[in-house]
Amino acid sequence: MRKFWRELDRVSVAVTELTQRSREQQEALRAIIEQRLDSMRADNTEKLENIRQTVDEKLQSTLNERLGASFQVVSDWLEKVHRSMGEMQTLANGVGDLKRLLTNVKARGIGTRSIWVICSKT
Repeated sequence: MRKFWRELDRVSVAVTELTQRSREQQEALRAIIEQRLDSMRADNTEKLENIRQTVDEKLQSTLNERLGASFQVVSDWLEKVHRSMGEMQTLANGVGDLKRLLTNVKARGIGTRSIWVICSKT
């Protein structure tokens, strides 16, 4: 019977040693997995930042491009309005000159009357 108890103690020690080794291996494996996950997280974070930066650059360039085109359109329209205002001013001056020319027709003479008659017919 002693032999049985000795054998049982020996098996018990062997099981304890195996359990301890298994625990150590699991701990080592957990540390390796954790290290690799941390590495993957850092990699993903870096890649995400690169993607974000690329998107920001593209958005900025598109925005600048579109704003530049919009400002060019507005600038062109303002230039046309300015030109039209100048033409209107010239026309207004011409009408004012014509009005002054045609007032007091009796005092002006025959040439002015002729202009008045010609302008009235048209």
